[in-house]
Amino acid sequence: MIRTRSVPVLAMTVACAAWAATLEQEQGFLQPRSATTKDIGLALTLPFPDKLRLSGKVASAALRSAEFSLTQLRQQIAFATAQAYDAVLVAARHREDFREAKELAQDFLAKTEARFQGGTVAKLDVLKAKVDLAQAENDLIANDRAVATANAGLNRLLARPLGAPLEATDELTVPSPVPDLNAIERLALASRPEIRSLAAGRAGAHDATTLARRYWLPDLSVTLSRNFTAGSPSAFTTAASVNIPLFFWQHEKGF
Repeated sequence: MIRTRSVPVLAMTVACAAWAATLEQEQGFLQPRSATTKDIGLALTLPFPDKLRLSGKVASAALRSAEFSLTQLRQQIAFATAQAYDAVLVAARHREDFREAKELAQDFLAKTEARFQGGTVAKLDVLKAKVDLAQAENDLIANDRAVATANAGLNRLLARPLGAPLEATDELTVPSPVPDLNAIERLALASRPEIRSLAAGRAGAHDATTLARRYWLPDLSVTLSRNFTAGSPSAFTTAASVNIPLFFWQHEKGF
């Protein structure tokens, strides 16, 4: 993200000057000391101001799109973490229910066996009570696996070891009433980062298209040189050039 934030600054920065040296009238290749004429200067290309402005807008749009994408990723992680935490709470609540169901099944089995010994119920009722107790025990065993899975899922999102212990500090409560659907839709359209990211990308594409259509705006190239000629006093040279596309139709057609 730090690298992305530097893109708009780089897009609006004038290119660095280039150092240039020319050695003439050498007595042989790669013999700079024998040159009788030496030109040393700096070359600088100044883009058309509107090109700098549009390049900055395109880069800023890309930065906004990246920031909204980061916000969306953070929201997705927060949503997944909240879901995983709720799954832990639900699994813990189910464990309490299954434990209570097992205790009730055990109590019911004990009472049914006592009644069977007293001759008030049939053997079939005792068997049914045993089956209910076995089902409650199986549900509790399955819930233990569900609790372990929920804890592992939350630990994974928290970048913790999967088997690390967790202690839930919240309880399941009845949610508040759902707001009006139209209000929720307006809020989502106004604040959802993926929508804002697409809007920023669309604005950047529009500016990029405008920049491509203004290719004909000339850039100014300036070269400042100092001339050294043997037997003559040193002098200065200033050169300026402007690039004007003559075969503009080739550029428009993508050649």
